[in-house]
Amino acid sequence: MASSGWSLLVPMIAATLFGCVDDRADPHAGPGCSTPGCGVVKNPPTTSGAGGAGNTGGSGSGGSGDPTDVTGTVKVMDDPALSKTQVASYDGSATILAQLDGALDAISAAYGDGQITFTLLDVPAGPLWMTVRDETNGATGVLSTVTAQVVPSAAPLVLPVVDRATLEDIAATFVGQPLLESGRAHVAVTLERDGAPLENAALDPGSTYGGIVAYDVGTAGQYSNDALATGTAGRILLINAQPPAGGVLVLNVVDQTLGNTYPLEIRLFAEAIAVVAYDLP
Repeated sequence: MASSGWSLLVPMIAATLFGCVDDRADPHAGPGCSTPGCGVVKNPPTTSGAGGAGNTGGSGSGGSGDPTDVTGTVKVMDDPALSKTQVASYDGSATILAQLDGALDAISAAYGDGQITFTLLDVPAGPLWMTVRDETNGATGVLSTVTAQVVPSAAPLVLPVVDRATLEDIAATFVGQPLLESGRAHVAVTLERDGAPLENAALDPGSTYGGIVAYDVGTAGQYSNDALATGTAGRILLINAQPPAGGVLVLNVVDQTLGNTYPLEIRLFAEAIAVVAYDLP
């Protein structure tokens, strides 16, 4: 919600893996967010037709509490708003990865081959990144995903894979109708403040990783690459970004109303999409 190394020096002071800090070098900078801390919300996504909310992240440190086994399933996300999955479990094969302390494959489990559940053993409590890595080489028409989760969870996790055709259909509505490029990475970000969608926020042009940026136009699932900032749905979509060499990209989100900039660290890799949400201070 990703692949080889995970180290990245972020220009923040006293940054920690799961914390938020003020960048005192910039008086207009808000807290830097090193995901999956800093108020990650609404992961995992809800299931279409099933109702109910997913896990809610927090801003505390990860890794506290006794390790626990984590179970769950994988479902296809074909909702243009990129917030809901199908009801039925994904029937392709994948590897589930929990990224802890900078090591992507510290904990992994197989998924598929007749099994529609997975179990990750001895996962430390707290927020963490989880990846569903497609093992079908695209044959099932899905993109691998990276999401932020919180352990333990009261219910089995629902992790998404994103239907590639859905993202292609969204891109086809952009000016220029760009195609999804092979070997690129994508990000879908939901921004909130105090639980409400954050309007008038935009990506700093220097942190787009060569990708195409689109913002919601007032309705979740409808985007425009001509728009200049988020609408009433608080959504940002970045497609065809260059995968970060270190496995982490930093999106500098500018709250144009308050004048604050929030550096958001997101784990990502080629042929994958990160589906993340932040409740910003």
